Amino acid sequence: MRGEAARLGLVLGLIFGGACFGCGGDESPSGTERVEPESAPQLAADPDNAPPVVESVHVEPQEPVPGDTLTATAVAVDPDGDPLRLFYSWSVNGQVMDVGSSAAFKPGKLGSGDRIMVEVVASDGRNESEPLRVSVGAGNRAPFIRSAAVDPADDAKPGDTLRALVDAEDPDGDPLRLEYTWLVNGSSRGNAESFETKGLRRGDEVQVKVVVGDGRERSPAVTSEVVELANRPPVFAGVPAREEAGGVYFYKLEARDPDGDRSLRYRLSEGPPGMSIDPLSGVVRWQPETTHAGVHPVEVVVRDRLGAETLLRWSLTVSVEQAPASAAGS
Repeated sequence: MRGEAARLGLVLGLIFGGACFGCGGDESPSGTERVEPESAPQLAADPDNAPPVVESVHVEPQEPVPGDTLTATAVAVDPDGDPLRLFYSWSVNGQVMDVGSSAAFKPGKLGSGDRIMVEVVASDGRNESEPLRVSVGAGNRAPFIRSAAVDPADDAKPGDTLRALVDAEDPDGDPLRLEYTWLVNGSSRGNAESFETKGLRRGDEVQVKVVVGDGRERSPAVTSEVVELANRPPVFAGVPAREEAGGVYFYKLEARDPDGDRSLRYRLSEGPPGMSIDPLSGVVRWQPETTHAGVHPVEVVVRDRLGAETLLRWSLTVSVEQAPASAAGS
């Protein structure tokens, strides 16, 4: 009979305790200690009644994160076969947060590494069991990257300094560490936050690949959109010196293209009457007359094969008594 009573107690304990799982428990916000309306009654020891025993408690999830609801599954038996009632006391980092008959608990704000403990006591109405405590640690949530981009994304040219723009977050508020890999035409070329494009060429494709870590977990890599290095305009060597032959004045323009274009074209956009320019050689010709006395602004343009242009301006001064002076930059 004693064995049958023990088995009966196991069945009753599981059924009665299971009926309490997840029922009637109000949620408590983190940092607020609950009153104890359903705490286990303080019972005087009954020598004729054997106290119940809480044999095991299992908590899921094992690594809860903010927003999770924890559930305790308890196994309790009563040697006398009495019906049992289970009581749960939930605490976070040692602070009691919820006490009652609910096997479910939803904590408020959780930080990575916080400890959540549940203490379970079984009562048969005359005696209560020794408490059984089980704790779990709050899990770590991996950081993530919302976006990664290269700045500047538009009109970046060889020789520019590019920077990575990254929007990353850690759900647990952990400090973040960003890891960069710069790619040029698909090949790794650097691992700093910024990247120098000196030595690259027009049309090279640049990207940045970023991973963020919190010291325990790392995010998947996110790769930016491709930034294609743009065309650079030609550059004048400076204001040309004046040369003279037979009363005609010559100004030989010199320009180079940083991208290596050789088919440069020149045009005269402003100048005194009679001035001309050779579009291929960049030689400016002008034969001044006495009627041209005064100051004359000159503006020439050099253009590469992709349409990028650069202006050069200077002024010429003509006096009646003498030929035009050397060109003066402005």
